[in-house]
Amino acid sequence: QSVRRVLPGKLGEAQKRFEAGNISEAIALLGGDPSNLDARMLGEKMRDFQSAYQSGLDAHRAKRAGPGITLLSRALELEGQLSNGQSSFVGEIKKKLADLYYVQGSQAFGLEDWDKSFQSYSKAVG
Repeated sequence: QSVRRVLPGKLGEAQKRFEAGNISEAIALLGGDPSNLDARMLGEKMRDFQSAYQSGLDAHRAKRAGPGITLLSRALELEGQLSNGQSSFVGEIKKKLADLYYVQGSQAFGLEDWDKSFQSYSKAVG
């Protein structure tokens, strides 16, 4: 089990909202004080997460494996920086990544690219 750092005050409240899946609320809470450098930096990281996550979900729906894997991997990395794997997003991101690795493996299999197919299928199952 990982240990996460709990942020103080408004930053902590924004972190809790992020972990609960309320990105927009968390970002809005941080935007209230533009003179607070920590709040601005945390808000920017949350906006980066939101962008990568949403674009990754769009790529997943379109079955665009390459871009989807890149975007959702970035979202997972940012989530780790924001809440150390404690948010409600982690399970969904990992499931979508597994789906996309399966799609990538199937595409490679169809092209008889056995190495890439094996690697992608292996990542799909964990």
